[in-house]
Amino acid sequence: MSKKKRDQILIGAETAPGQREAIRRYGDDVFEEGVFMEVKEGQPIPAGADFIDVKEPDAEGWSDVDVLYSNRSGPAQVATPEYRKGHDRIFGKKQTVGLA
Repeated sequence: MSKKKRDQILIGAETAPGQREAIRRYGDDVFEEGVFMEVKEGQPIPAGADFIDVKEPDAEGWSDVDVLYSNRSGPAQVATPEYRKGHDRIFGKKQTVGLA
């Protein structure tokens, strides 16, 4: 049984009001730098960002992270089966063309 690698974050100094620099560690050897911001009610999550729950930091300052929502999936899918069904109901299906 493989042990799940921990996702952690190290939050640094404030760079702008409400924003802090951060380093995120995925497992033991993958690091990513970015910006840590607290989310306010009704504020959208920027594209390419994760909504995370940050735990208490350890002695070295690293905090375990639980990803609650990830906004890294790419462009939105517009044409769902429900959309297509509604479109056909409103605008009608394509007419079949017969051969002469």
